[in-house]
Amino acid sequence: MVMSSDELDILDQIKIDIPRTASLGNLLHDEMIITAIERVLFIRAIRNPAASYVQGMTDLVTPFFTGENLQI
Repeated sequence: MVMSSDELDILDQIKIDIPRTASLGNLLHDEMIITAIERVLFIRAIRNPAASYVQGMTDLVTPFFTGENLQI
């Protein structure tokens, strides 16, 4: 797959932000989970170009990988 420079920039930013996410805790030691989170965030960003990717979106994805129950 050939990516545009914008797509590469998005992916680079995602890879920078994932280690900054405190809520990931022990999940950062599992390369499969990190890759899955990267893919989810990247696909979401390229499928929604108006919003793209912004720092902090990792917090929207992590509950699906941590198993935490969220109550609204």
